Amino acid sequence: MTLKSLLLAATLMVAPLCANASVMMYIERVSDSVAKISGTGTSESLKSFLRFYDATSNGNGSNELISGDLTFGGLSVTSASAESTTTNFRINFTGIPTLGSGLLGALMVTLNAETWAPVGSTGLMGNGQGSWSMVATPVSAVPLPAGLPLLVAGLGAFGLIRKRRAA
Repeated sequence: MTLKSLLLAATLMVAPLCANASVMMYIERVSDSVAKISGTGTSESLKSFLRFYDATSNGNGSNELISGDLTFGGLSVTSASAESTTTNFRINFTGIPTLGSGLLGALMVTLNAETWAPVGSTGLMGNGQGSWSMVATPVSAVPLPAGLPLLVAGLGAFGLIRKRRAA
């Protein structure tokens, strides 16, 4: 079982604790200050924002650098910020999604001064909107065809060194 599967299972156990919890957000931590946010589910709360409790270090309230195409019921993201003097993170949309609206796409967020919660963290979202889970960015292994030329070059270098010493 992968770490991502374990985190998802743990988060799904927390999700029933919040009323109308139908949104599951994934924060894929790339570094201390960069993360990719995506999610599944539908809107059960008439709010123009998503609030993640305890997702960052203490915020300064300034808008964060964002890019991507995350939409909620067709509404795009206008801004995102680590809320001032709290550990909450907030994504603001252009309006209020209708009940039953779905999430689509992903958002890359670079925090200005704060850091993301550690990998493995989970939490609830405001107004009974759902829950979130901090997952690690998967690291792909270097494939053998890419590593083979490096091995051959290294062995060739050892051969040249040995030849020079013998001469």
